[in-house]
This record gives sequence, C-alpha cells and structure tokens, in this order.
Amino acid sequence: MVYSGLRIALLMAGLCLASATGVPVAAAQAAPGFVVTFPQGSAELTMEQRRVILAAIRRFRENCRRRCTQIEVIGHASPSESPGTAVALSHQRAEEVAADLLIEGIGIDQITVRAVGAAAPAVPNPKNEEDDARNRRVVLLLH
Repeated sequence: MVYSGLRIALLMAGLCLASATGVPVAAAQAAPGFVVTFPQGSAELTMEQRRVILAAIRRFRENCRRRCTQIEVIGHASPSESPGTAVALSHQRAEEVAADLLIEGIGIDQITVRAVGAAAPAVPNPKNEEDDARNRRVVLLLH
C-alpha cells in the first residue's frame, strides 16, 4: 500500500482523532451516509472501499459546502466476530477510514471517530454470509 507509512505516522503521532466508544444515537443511524464494508476479521482497505471514501469526500466538499462541517466515522463489527475483539476491530476499521480522510485533505478537526463493536448491527440476525458482511462496516455520516 502506498500510504501505509504515512497512515502509521498519522496514527502514531497522536492524530488518531477524537475517538469515542459508544452506540450511535438513533438519529445518527437514520442519517444518510456512506458505508464501507470489510471482510471477516479485517480492517485493511481495498481500492473499492477507497472509492466509497472518495465519494463521501466529494459529497462533503461539493454538496455540503456550508451545511456540513463534520464527518462522523462509525466503526462496526459483526456479531459473528470475536466478542473480545469486536470493539477494537471496529475502532481499527474506523481509524483506517479516518486516515484516508486525512490523507485526502479533510481536516483533523472535521473528523470524529467512534467504535461500537457489534452493538449496532445493520442486520441483527444474519441468515447468511451476505447479511453478516453488512454488519462489518464503517459508516460515514456528513453533518
């Protein structure tokens, strides 16, 4: 990955953003946003996931001009992922997405990172892998 050194430097330099852990409020879950999904147990970003992030950045810069001032990055894990690591994995996913936002020029003061683990599944009772995959995500909300 081209940005891996920069990403690590940003995260290790204390620019890990204002992180918080907690369940998002119902209004935040209902707000329109962008969703980046992840493979089981992974927080690594692919080019396809970066396209979603870039679309969110475009919307933030072009359509939100004065109305949007914040990007809320909410990391999620699937109930099928290890309960002991779900919050940490959801936080790692959110930080990876936030690092891409920083690399693309979004200000650190415009990003809020939260991790909720498996506490707020998109599909509460997944019946198959496709349903379960929808729970392994980062949601970007433009405020």
